[in-house]
Amino acid sequence: MKKYITIGLIALLTIIVIWFGFSMFNKIQSAQTQDYVLVYNASGKKIKRISTKKDITYLSDSLGNLAGKQNGFHKKVPDNSQIAYHYAMYQVKPKYKIDMYVYKNSNHLSLKGLPFVSYGTWRTDDQLSNKLHNPSDFK
Repeated sequence: MKKYITIGLIALLTIIVIWFGFSMFNKIQSAQTQDYVLVYNASGKKIKRISTKKDITYLSDSLGNLAGKQNGFHKKVPDNSQIAYHYAMYQVKPKYKIDMYVYKNSNHLSLKGLPFVSYGTWRTDDQLSNKLHNPSDFK
């Protein structure tokens, strides 16, 4: 009788451990199935995680439109530019990362990791610049 109780408890414990493992695996998997952006301040401290579809779409569309324009493209950052924010943008499928650097007191931003261009600096309009200089406005 004791033998059956012991085997039953071991089986129950095994099932609980396996169930817990699968639930943790699924949480990790689901967290990585959505694109997201991490925002860092000038000293490199993470200050924001942007993951809402609306904000990701806004950033993606804005930067796609910007990168597609030859007007305003520069190879290097203006002299005396200081980084205000670093946006690390992660695309899950396909796995890809683009780094964006927003500069203090400027409408310039740099993108690193772009397909075909690799790196470039653009002058943005005031609306996009204001939005990027206020990452707390994103959700």
